Amino acid sequence: MDSSSYMLALACFMFLGACARFARDRPESAAEPDGHAEDIAAIRRLAADWQKAWNAGNADALAELYADDSILMPQEQPELIGREEIRSLYRAVLADYVVEGDGEIQEIEVTDDWAFYRSTYTLTATPRSGGNVLNDTGKSIFILRRQRDDSWKIARLIVNSDLPPPGSE
Repeated sequence: MDSSSYMLALACFMFLGACARFARDRPESAAEPDGHAEDIAAIRRLAADWQKAWNAGNADALAELYADDSILMPQEQPELIGREEIRSLYRAVLADYVVEGDGEIQEIEVTDDWAFYRSTYTLTATPRSGGNVLNDTGKSIFILRRQRDDSWKIARLIVNSDLPPPGSE
């Protein structure tokens, strides 16, 4: 995978972890749906769990936050279907890069067994072997599905960088 592909993959993955900071600091909003406070709190915990796993470089813990049949749709790459494909990509990315980022949740919506949140992110990816540092900014939509055990897992992830595609400048 070349550096531009890694950058796009990293952008996909960084959003939720970056939002963990925001999820802890933001007070509950009056705009959040009535009757879903527990679900919103669980989604915020998911974001915190992501941040912990990301900071530890733990691809397996990150992959466990996805549903078995999840779909990741990174920009300018084929979709990844299933937790194991996503786990493989995380392992490759985390083996080659140290990633730091920040983000902000713009919106959270919950209905029965589905939820989504929309966010912005910034990230820096430093190659472990040296070389050019990669920077990105963008936005993402995470679609979550309630599991049989009442937990929330990532079912779909769509990412969109704010930067032009490599070579288009």
